[in-house]
Amino acid sequence: MNYDESSLFLKNRNTFMVSMLLMLFVFMVSLWFQMTISIDPVKIFISIFLAMITFLFNLSLGTPGFFTSVCLNVFQLTIYVYSYLLTRTPEKLYMITMVLLSLILTCSFQLFVKRISVRFDRLRQRVLEEQQKRIQSERESILKETMQRTSLIVKHEKDSDNKSIASEAVALTQNTFLDPLTTLPNRAKIIDHLEYLIDRKVNGGDGTVTVIYVSIINSAIMARNPGHRTLDLFTQCMAHRLREYANPSDIVGRVAGNEFVILSNRDMSPELTTKYVNVLRGALAEGSGTDQSGNIISIRDVYAGCATYPDNGRFPGELINNAEVAMRTAMTNADGENIRNAPGARSSDIFENMPVDKIRKTLETAMEKGEIFTVYQPRFDKDRNLTGFETFIRYESSEFGPVDTYDFLAAAEKTSYIHYLGEYVIKDSLEVLKTANELDPSLTVAVNFSAVQLRESYLPDMIERIINETGCKKENIVLDIPEEVLIGRFKDTKTILERLSEAGIPMALDNFGRGYSSLNNIPLLPVTLVKLDGHFTSDLKEGSSSKSLTASIIELLREIDIPVDATGVGTEEQFETLVSFGCKYFQGKYLCEPLKRYQLGDFLKVQISG
Repeated sequence: MNYDESSLFLKNRNTFMVSMLLMLFVFMVSLWFQMTISIDPVKIFISIFLAMITFLFNLSLGTPGFFTSVCLNVFQLTIYVYSYLLTRTPEKLYMITMVLLSLILTCSFQLFVKRISVRFDRLRQRVLEEQQKRIQSERESILKETMQRTSLIVKHEKDSDNKSIASEAVALTQNTFLDPLTTLPNRAKIIDHLEYLIDRKVNGGDGTVTVIYVSIINSAIMARNPGHRTLDLFTQCMAHRLREYANPSDIVGRVAGNEFVILSNRDMSPELTTKYVNVLRGALAEGSGTDQSGNIISIRDVYAGCATYPDNGRFPGELINNAEVAMRTAMTNADGENIRNAPGARSSDIFENMPVDKIRKTLETAMEKGEIFTVYQPRFDKDRNLTGFETFIRYESSEFGPVDTYDFLAAAEKTSYIHYLGEYVIKDSLEVLKTANELDPSLTVAVNFSAVQLRESYLPDMIERIINETGCKKENIVLDIPEEVLIGRFKDTKTILERLSEAGIPMALDNFGRGYSSLNNIPLLPVTLVKLDGHFTSDLKEGSSSKSLTASIIELLREIDIPVDATGVGTEEQFETLVSFGCKYFQGKYLCEPLKRYQLGDFLKVQISG
């Protein structure tokens, strides 16, 4: 802090100006009195008074005051010297001496202040250097903690280079697949690895793909708010405990806050899964304690939800979402159960323990018997005019009865029979489209593809071949791309999608909102339509969060000129609400049930004839 900054009057400009004007007025009045009064002692007294005023200028007004004081002293000295030259009286010498002493005192004081100011500046510089050293020390401490936390990462591949531990730690914290606080895999990495596990399962891999969603509820802080640093350390401690007590072959990742996901590919029955989760809950409960400031942070409870492939979902986002729903159910129910299985879980399916060869033979036989077939869900606009169809595949077994679509598609993926089913669906759909376009050239057909199919390089050529064989217009064919391609290994499907887009085939983003994708991901795909998942349309009651979210999504997509197709419309109230939101297309049982192929002819004639 320098002299000018320490001046009280310089803190306020108005005070500074008033003070200077007042002292100048007093100075000039005193000087006038001195020049008009003839009594010598009074003149000497006024001279001393004027010297004090000039010193006050220097003392209170900083550097401006110093220059003002010097100017006033010089002005006063000039008058006294002139008076002495005229009268040659001794009192004039006294006054000249007083002014010179005032000048010497003013300059000395200014020099003293400047030296003190320099010392203060040096002291301030030392304080800043000490602060920088402390900051650097804290950074090194954080880096050290980061290096220690690298043990939380489960490495599935050996590191071939010889990086130093420090550089490896820094690289880990900058990795977009890692959570920066705990260095555990983040949500993106969890979804990526879960898709890898599903692919392995589809291709005949062993083990059960299980998702365990864990939420840690810490109790109220018993002392005072500990601050973010303490809570971060608490989260890091919980992450370390989960990684320490989880099976070494499992992946432990952090989703958000104190919520974690464990991915397992081990053979575990529901009973073993529950036992495993209880072990993790017990380990986390030991994390209660106090921080360095004496704040007590303890775990009030740990809730968990479990989901398995394919019983509770066939896609990564769907599995994680269902596991989270199960966890929230355990959290809100008052029955004392802290662990829940995902809703809609099935104890078994007809393909669960069936050998791969037998699964394929069963599916081939079902195709020959016509037990696997396509159905067509009509799509309408807001005026209830027919605009096209969406194709679905069904399996009604003479031996097992209706087979769940998830079950037999998962079985088809496991045996690679999914590629034959895909070609069958495309051929059937385009044959229906050709017939429909003879009655109405504007009608379209949407064909669904799985993430597995969209990674096959032959897909664009196969679709082009069938289009040429049937003679359908490319612009009337819509390829439904599942949302999962955005949150999984998108780089594996990007080339295929680009080829299809260059061929002039329209695409729609299907199942939007089922997983963890966002509106920011839509520009990644060359889509001309977004199909809103059915769970958005199932809850449109007044005041519900789903209603507000649905309205916002539709409005945002309209702003970027992407129309929305609402699926799963089941009531007139839902339809009217979606129309008011600006939704363009609609599908669901309220408008029309899915139709089998033989029913399409009469349906089209009725719709087109009016």
